[in-house]
Amino acid sequence: MNNHKHYLEAELSDLFAAEKDTWNFVQSASLDGVWYWDLEKPDNLWISPEYWDCLGIDPATRKHTPEEFIDVVFPEDLPNIMKNLEQHYADKSVVYEQIVRFKHVDGSTVWVRCCGKATRDKNGNAIRMLGAHNNITSLKNAEIETQNLMRNRERFFARMSHEIRTPLHGILGLTESLQQSKLQPSVMSKIQTVLDCGKQLQHLLDDLLTISKIEEGKFFVSIEDVSLASILRFVDELYRPQAQAKSLYLKIPDLALNSVIVRSDQVRLTQILSNIVSNAIKFTHKGGVTVTFEQTNDNLDIVITDTGVGIDNVDSAMRAYYQEAQSEHDMRIQGTGLGLEIVEKLCANLSHPLKIESELDEGTKVRISMIKSSGPVPNESAQPVKRSADDVRVKPTSVLIVDDNEINREIAKSMIQNEVSIIDMAENGKIAVEMVVQKGGYDVVLMDLNMPVKNGYDAAVEINALQSVLKRSRIIAVSADAFEETSERCAKLGIAQHIAKPFTRDALIEAVLDPTVRAI
Repeated sequence: MNNHKHYLEAELSDLFAAEKDTWNFVQSASLDGVWYWDLEKPDNLWISPEYWDCLGIDPATRKHTPEEFIDVVFPEDLPNIMKNLEQHYADKSVVYEQIVRFKHVDGSTVWVRCCGKATRDKNGNAIRMLGAHNNITSLKNAEIETQNLMRNRERFFARMSHEIRTPLHGILGLTESLQQSKLQPSVMSKIQTVLDCGKQLQHLLDDLLTISKIEEGKFFVSIEDVSLASILRFVDELYRPQAQAKSLYLKIPDLALNSVIVRSDQVRLTQILSNIVSNAIKFTHKGGVTVTFEQTNDNLDIVITDTGVGIDNVDSAMRAYYQEAQSEHDMRIQGTGLGLEIVEKLCANLSHPLKIESELDEGTKVRISMIKSSGPVPNESAQPVKRSADDVRVKPTSVLIVDDNEINREIAKSMIQNEVSIIDMAENGKIAVEMVVQKGGYDVVLMDLNMPVKNGYDAAVEINALQSVLKRSRIIAVSADAFEETSERCAKLGIAQHIAKPFTRDALIEAVLDPTVRAI
């Protein structure tokens, strides 16, 4: 290693020593203040004029004292400054660097990146402290503005999600109810079309919320041992009817893969495969979609191949909200791009390498790689539960439906009326609590969360507090807040379950029937 000083470095050092103007130029051009402190005589502190200029203060009106330095620092930042200084004095390997807030004369905040280095005696004791400031106020203000915009966007997404889900729940709920009627085949076909369109809108809304969560850094995964059998079964049952409706084949490995366990997040991996298979069916008009697997000792690749229209530009197709149609092919595949972007982001979060190959009018191949697990087969909680004759769940006798929207109340009632003998309804949490007291409790309370007068959260707390003297009521939250935070808050308040609107009749009945009670 060459330890000789570069001639230009040596020349610059001599220039600093010989010409004060050169040092002044460097300081004014790259720094926003310098200070030098005598730690042996701590009352002595030199502060450069640039330091005061940043704060709108005339340097001529100031003395070189630590008190004046401290006077313009935010009091909340002082303890951290002193702590960092003491650590640097005690150990020269500890870097002194932090962001400090200063008070400008006009009342605004000046954000400063403050760095420092102690000069030490022959025993290693700090005897001087040199500090250098960089004014980063404009960057910090831009960061704060961006954070505010993100918070506003988050509130907008949450509000719009709730506002869209509420009428969508009405559309899907009433349409599903119409399917139970005996109508002409042509009418039933139109009802099915409405239902399919509603479900497509729901899927798009879910995709938007997922993208929002990922971009806000509020998206978390839980890596565990996952059996592919349950995921394959779900994807097969969900998308086989769509493929058959287009006269396409959907080939998915059978349950022989029950012993294949991978390290992943079951919910997110299901979301990934659902998006890929759904996309493949959507853009395939003849042939079909095939799911295969390639295994090595440590890894497993899931490969989804379709015979669809193909992708002209994979990078553009994975760009959210991609709408430009510049060719006949583009017109055929024009869409939001949300599905593929979600797949890409989810795979990145799960550390599952993703590779997409495509050829126009030939099809697309998507490969996802993941690590195999050598652990035992996990419990298949996602698989349908096989029940014996004596394992039939007890139907609740009484249900209270609480929702400020009359249509939602009627939809819920129509969904469960064949399962429950007593159904009462309330339009807000206050009335719900009063009815629970009056009736001595209900088997189940279906509780909307966002209501006037008294919201569902507060009502649930009051109802749970009455359970020591009244019949225990199992509370199920049914709301348009499709957020994990909502489910977590419900759990903390003793709410048994949270299902997001819109939901299906089967999903509601499944929630109302208590799976933990055995028939006697």
